[in-house]
Amino acid sequence: MPTELKTSRYTRLVPADDGWMLLYNALTNSFARVPPPLLGAVQEILRDPDGPAGDAEQAARLKADLRKGGFLLDAGLDELELQRLTNRASRFATTHLGLTIAPTLACNFRCSYCFEERRSETMTPEVEDAVVAFVERRTRQIQALSLSWFGGEPTLRLDIVERLVGRLGKLCKEKDIAFPPMSMITNGYLLTSDVATALKGLNVTSVQITLDGPPDVHDSRRRLANGGGTFATILENVKGALGTLNVAVRINIDRSNVEALDGLFDLFAASGLGGKLPFYFGQVQPYGDACADIGSACLSTQEYSALVLDLQQRARAKGLTTPVRYPSAHTFGYCTADRVSGFVVAPSGALFKCYSEIGADLRHSVGSVLSGDVETYQLSNLCRYMNWDPYQDPDCSACYCLPICAGGCPYLAQRRGDTCACVDFKFNLDEVLKLKYDEVKRVGRLKQRADGPGDQRGDSPDTVVPSQSQG
Repeated sequence: MPTELKTSRYTRLVPADDGWMLLYNALTNSFARVPPPLLGAVQEILRDPDGPAGDAEQAARLKADLRKGGFLLDAGLDELELQRLTNRASRFATTHLGLTIAPTLACNFRCSYCFEERRSETMTPEVEDAVVAFVERRTRQIQALSLSWFGGEPTLRLDIVERLVGRLGKLCKEKDIAFPPMSMITNGYLLTSDVATALKGLNVTSVQITLDGPPDVHDSRRRLANGGGTFATILENVKGALGTLNVAVRINIDRSNVEALDGLFDLFAASGLGGKLPFYFGQVQPYGDACADIGSACLSTQEYSALVLDLQQRARAKGLTTPVRYPSAHTFGYCTADRVSGFVVAPSGALFKCYSEIGADLRHSVGSVLSGDVETYQLSNLCRYMNWDPYQDPDCSACYCLPICAGGCPYLAQRRGDTCACVDFKFNLDEVLKLKYDEVKRVGRLKQRADGPGDQRGDSPDTVVPSQSQG
């Protein structure tokens, strides 16, 4: 007896501008397109997967394609429970240790929207020893150690970065533990060519640098501690680091700078950098008490979701490289905050679950590398994050966006007193998929079936082409 089928609750149909129909599944992350002659048959199958078919041979072929992409599935499978199981299994896995380390909270900038308390706390040799010991205690169970560097401004204390990378790299080699290339979030002011070369030598291969507008706008938001401007120096450093590091420029947007961003696009187009490095956008939000007064300038996620697509189109029109941020299923939890083996290490040695809390006092910590003892309040903080479960929330459970959202940022959700913090994909997913489709067509990456033509040069009229995990 044939297996009864049902349409996945996460299957989404989006009409493309060229007359084809796009199919997307948020759980499997599959992306497919349907030619116009097949649209009626595909829609009928999705409406009634086990219903009668006019052309049995064609229906069988279409169902096989749709099942391959996860658009159809066995009727007895509960997708919500499956993704909840997958999410929990990965969140509580202990084979991978991920650390975001802040060697110092000192910073040479005074950004208007910074969420950190201003302290000059710097990691001592005692804490460095404790970080290495913390990792060593876990070497019997972990298979990989991932590091990223944060601050404050981490380039102020490259000596600490160098010592810890050397010691932890040696430890991983001795224990046969993977130690992949690292990333760093830096304001870029001290990222000279020599510093870029030094970072590459430490296997820090990727850096994120922020530019918030043309010079006058950027310098009003991201200024030096003495009030001086920073744009010109950062721009020269970006030019010098290209070819040595993978540099990405983040543009943080809120109501105060959005109208000025075309000036930034023009500047980068004129500089010749537009096509040499990726630009992407970030939503300014009042993450911590230190930036609570900027709340009125922040865009809502729904406002941001529409604006970011418009900005991306405007930037592309001027020759800037702004890759479409294609959604991906959160199979490993949302971030460090909701993973049992993920921590942010403060210069004091305190452990936090979110980098938004690193500049706060110890009441937000979940432990310390200096001690194996965990205080009651720290255990409570850990429980709050690790027991966070958007899959039990009725609104999240019914949302088509849940697999690519996983409830959103757990820190923001708990700060607001909500179960979830909806992401921009909830409001702009259809438009993102159309943009991604246009991008894939433009670079010629449409997948071709092994048993027939399947790319943009002339798909067979009876073929649906599922293509999973587009990036």
